[in-house]
Amino acid sequence: MASKDFWLNYKDFLKQEFVRRRNFMNRKLFFAISCVLLVLLLGVAVATAHELAEEGTALQDGVTTKGGAISLASSVANKISYHGQLTDANGNPLNGTVNLIFQFWDDAAAGNQVGSDIVKNEVPVNDGLFTVELDVPENAFNGDARWLRVQVNGEWLTPRTELLAVPYALGLKPGAVMQGQDGQIILRMKESGGNDIFTVNEDGRVFIDSHSTLGRRDGSAIFVRRTNPNAGVGIWSQTQGNAQPLVVENTTGWGALITGFGNDGGSDAEFVVKNDGRVVIDSHTDGTSRDGAAVFVRRSNPGTGVGIWSQTQGNGEALVVENVTGSGALIKGFGNNGGQADFVVHNNGQVDASILRITGGSDLSEQFEIRGAEADPRPSPGMVVSIDPENPGELLVSAEAYDKKVAGIISGAGGINPGMLMGQADTAADGEFPVALTGRVYVQADASSGPIQPGDLLTTSDTPGHAMKVIDHEQAQGAILGKAMTALDEGQGLVLVLVSLQ
Repeated sequence: MASKDFWLNYKDFLKQEFVRRRNFMNRKLFFAISCVLLVLLLGVAVATAHELAEEGTALQDGVTTKGGAISLASSVANKISYHGQLTDANGNPLNGTVNLIFQFWDDAAAGNQVGSDIVKNEVPVNDGLFTVELDVPENAFNGDARWLRVQVNGEWLTPRTELLAVPYALGLKPGAVMQGQDGQIILRMKESGGNDIFTVNEDGRVFIDSHSTLGRRDGSAIFVRRTNPNAGVGIWSQTQGNAQPLVVENTTGWGALITGFGNDGGSDAEFVVKNDGRVVIDSHTDGTSRDGAAVFVRRSNPGTGVGIWSQTQGNGEALVVENVTGSGALIKGFGNNGGQADFVVHNNGQVDASILRITGGSDLSEQFEIRGAEADPRPSPGMVVSIDPENPGELLVSAEAYDKKVAGIISGAGGINPGMLMGQADTAADGEFPVALTGRVYVQADASSGPIQPGDLLTTSDTPGHAMKVIDHEQAQGAILGKAMTALDEGQGLVLVLVSLQ
């Protein structure tokens, strides 16, 4: 009898164990199904979050977006839906409420938690089914692997579940590669009118506001076009500190670094920066006249503007020309005479010119050091000066009538400036004062020996620095300053004189 009871109890035990194990397997199955649903929903959310704000469609040859702007915050919330089913030990669906905690981790078993706990208390469960919205931590999905950990009423479920992406989401995660075939567009953005405003070709070329892929943009890595003629710029680059705002480099080829086209409708470049650093402006041919030129500028319109205009403020130089080691000229000027240079500035300072016109003064002067007279030690413009016998190469203020050592007149009196200055620095042929040797200047004159009339010969006088009318022509031989061009009836004053030393 005892043996029979034993077997009956054992059969009941086996039946209960079978039910318990079946319920346990059902719970695992439900949890697995829930995780699969979660993974699918996460994939859909990731794919949706990378679409553009207004409307987007995933294409096999790329991604097409409309509206012209990308905005995640305005179209997709940072939430995902989680669905699950709960049963009791006998496999019966639960009803009521449960407390849930969700965590994102960067490892299947250990690692670090990503973000904070997502707590969902008193979640309604109807016929075993429940749904919650999980707030995804900022930057939680950056392309690295993630696992989900779930707690139900204080009990953590194991193992953690890896979160996987749906196929199209893989093409949009950070670091993803989008590939296309020949002739296909990898990425395209359209404006509201349907025109492309941003495209990326299969060979990596980028077109901004490009309505076709023909013509000058063929082979371009980046093509930018601004169709509105009254607003904005095509490219704006700004930087601070020591960084370069724009770097253009041609490492092996011979093509130009920068080529600029105007609105004349032609195919000739208006501005070219060659890969050897030379700059050509308004060059429509490749003639030999600019070979080797660092900058070549041509103004093809004969009635408008200038070729080069340089302006500065403060103490900076408006233009500096330097030839460091070569023998070539610093400046060459060509007229319309068939190619012959009309003006040349050599690198040793020599100037060649067909005609030299000076408009700032009217005399030819040399620079001298001048010793003043005892009564008036400081030389001044208009004074007559003579050779200083005690100081070779220098002059002194004349104080003797009919002085055969007369040298000229200090230039600058009466508002008439020197026209040309000569001298050699740091030699005996240098000095502080410009002395007119020829030309028209004002001279300080004394009419005490007689009134001065235009045409009278002038010579030195006993009055320091002053000229007078020649009275004794024999004594004046070798002491003539020049001829008076204005009159002085009496006293002392300025007389315009045509300097002609005799």
